[in-house]
Amino acid sequence: ELQSVGDIWTLNDTPALDASGEIEIFASFTYNGQIVPATGVVTPVATTDYMANTEADGSGINITSDVSVSIDVFGDSAKLTVENSGVLAGYITLLKVRGQAITSTRSKIETSDATSITRYGSREMLIDSDWQQSKDGTRDMITLLLSFLKDAAPYPTVTLKGNPAVQFGLDLFDVATLELDSKDIDTTYRLGYVSHVWDSQCGNLCNTQYIFEIFYGNENDYWVFPTLIGVTSVFGG
Repeated sequence: ELQSVGDIWTLNDTPALDASGEIEIFASFTYNGQIVPATGVVTPVATTDYMANTEADGSGINITSDVSVSIDVFGDSAKLTVENSGVLAGYITLLKVRGQAITSTRSKIETSDATSITRYGSREMLIDSDWQQSKDGTRDMITLLLSFLKDAAPYPTVTLKGNPAVQFGLDLFDVATLELDSKDIDTTYRLGYVSHVWDSQCGNLCNTQYIFEIFYGNENDYWVFPTLIGVTSVFGG
């Protein structure tokens, strides 16, 4: 939900500002005490958004006209650069940022598998996202994840040496069929980790470690780039 323009950050002290000096201040945007992203952030305006004075309590000389504030805006924060071009040192007695806070009303959808809990115990996987705004989409996502995660599955680690054709034949995220008769494994995996370390300084041998993760689905279920529509990829709903 997009809020109306208002104060999304306010400086809560009075930092010193040297004559012909400059300071940087990082501001985290908040709304009702919660850190939030914001849009339409306003470049600070003199007197309205910032003031400076030779005394911290504002009882001295107003030097706001000698001060300028520039802002670099990030998603939920900003960097404020305060520059004093005058000959009098002073204090920043007011500094704030205005903009439109983007807020959310949180809800929770969960699912579980009683058979898996009985067999392996209960474990929680929490996906906390401000940008997942469809309850139907959330339900589909957690149902799919549960179908993958409810059963135990091996994640084999393979160490290779002196076999460069195999060691350098796979790259990260490649899909491969792993056959390990001693472990009763004959399954399609995706390569999730690769490490190559020289065995000696002369570099004639290399130790390679692969860690495989379970691969769900097949290559026809989604786009693979570069792609030819209808040849190497299909439209999905």
